[in-house]
Amino acid sequence: IAWSATPRHKTAIGTAVFLSFLVCFLAGSARLSANPPALRPDVALNIVQPNIPQADKWNPEKQIDNLKKLLALTKPPASDEPARATLVIWPETAVTARLLQHEQVKGRVAEQLASFSGAVYLASGVLRIEAGEKPRYYNSLVTYDEALHEIAAYDKAHLVPFGEYIPFQHWIPLAPVAHFSGFEAGVGPQTQEIPAAGLRLAPLICYEIIFPRSARHQAADLIVNVTN
Repeated sequence: IAWSATPRHKTAIGTAVFLSFLVCFLAGSARLSANPPALRPDVALNIVQPNIPQADKWNPEKQIDNLKKLLALTKPPASDEPARATLVIWPETAVTARLLQHEQVKGRVAEQLASFSGAVYLASGVLRIEAGEKPRYYNSLVTYDEALHEIAAYDKAHLVPFGEYIPFQHWIPLAPVAHFSGFEAGVGPQTQEIPAAGLRLAPLICYEIIFPRSARHQAADLIVNVTN
């Protein structure tokens, strides 16, 4: 049966769509105004985005070049700002945990962090590997102090189907986009605490930001969402 919309139908549909967006906007504005963000003038953020192509990020031969680009962008502001705690944020899977354990690399990163005035911390996306007969891979967000000692680690819980793991992989013998067996899922939302700075982070990785419960239940000062 063919049906063609009359001008009245088109007006009604257009009005309904407009009103639905208007209601969402007003409800969201009311919710946000009732919960204003608390500013932290004692903490500075240094957000680093090196714009490394996805293919290069997974290329082991380009690990050092990628790290050099991250370090070149990780620098204190040129202006004379008062000393305060700084949180440096690197993107999703910026480095591997194995690379950061290398003494020369560890020293170079620590040297760069030491160029900031005041206390400094690094929250970095990390490819974390648990060794064993069958290695387990995790897409993690790890927070370090200035000497690159680990403070807290979060493993991504909402993995991307076919990108980070293959659903029912036992029956579907495909490799995910990540180019290896796939990631293991973490236990779920958590809060990372930096006691020395009095700072609590709600860590999220990539599209986990679309799951409201992953962020809102955490009594955090800052939501940190890293992505490629």
